[in-house]
Amino acid sequence: MGTVTKALGLLDHFSTKAPQLGLSDFQRLTGFDKATVYRHLSALCEMGFVEQDSHNRAYRLGPSIIRLAHLREQTRPVRDIIAPIIDQLAETLGELVHASLLHGATLSSVYHTNPNQYGLKVDFEGFETLPMHASASGHAAMAFSEPVLLEEVIANGLPAITQKAITSPEVLRSIIERARQKGFSQCEEAVEIGVSAYAVPLFDADGQANGALATAFPVSRATDQHRQRIVRELVSIAPEVSERLGGKPPASVLEAWS
Repeated sequence: MGTVTKALGLLDHFSTKAPQLGLSDFQRLTGFDKATVYRHLSALCEMGFVEQDSHNRAYRLGPSIIRLAHLREQTRPVRDIIAPIIDQLAETLGELVHASLLHGATLSSVYHTNPNQYGLKVDFEGFETLPMHASASGHAAMAFSEPVLLEEVIANGLPAITQKAITSPEVLRSIIERARQKGFSQCEEAVEIGVSAYAVPLFDADGQANGALATAFPVSRATDQHRQRIVRELVSIAPEVSERLGGKPPASVLEAWS
C-alpha cells in the first residue's frame, strides 16, 4: 500500500457517527504507528482534505472535500441521473432502495430513497461505506468484478458485524459464486439483525461491475411473494441504471436476468 493510498484511506474512517476523530482513534482504526498517522494527517491538513478542531485537536473533513464533491456533481451528476429511477423503484416496492459505486475495494452509497409506506422501515445512513463482505451490494459487486477484488476484501479481514455476518473466506467465496450464477445476491441479517437485502450489480462501459443497486427491508415482510417481486423489479431496472451511468451489462448477465 503506497503512501498516498494510506493517507487518503484515513478519510474513509469519517462517518455521520464519527465526524471527528483524534490521532489515537486513527491509530486504533488503521493499525499504523502514531508517527505515520500524524504524518499522513499533516499532509491531508496541508491540502485541505482534513482540518483540526482548535479546541479538542480532533480532525474532521476539510473544505477541499466540499469543493471536489461539488465539482464531481457538476461534471458528472450521478445522483441527478439515477434519482428518478430509484425513486420510482422505491415507490413500486414500498421499500428502501439504494445505489452504490465502487472505488478500489470500497463501496459507497451515492443515492438512496425510502418511501415510508410502512411504519416499520429500514434506516439507512446515506454517507456510509457498505461492508463488502457482509452486504448484498458488496456480494453483487464482487461477483462480477475481477477476482482480485474478492481476494483483497478477504485480505482486509472479515469482521463479524452481526452474529450472522460472513467471517469465513470459504463461505464468502461460495456466496459470491452463487451470486455470479444467479445474477443477484441476497443477505439475511448480516449487516443488521432483522433486515434482509437483495442486490444486483451495476456495470461500466467495459462490462465490469462498478457498483450495485439494492433494496433492504424488514425480515418480517420477507414473504416468498415479496422476495420474488423484489428480485424481478431489480433485474428489470438494473440495465437502465447502468446505461444512465455510461455502462452496459454483459450479454451473459442479461441472459441470467431474463
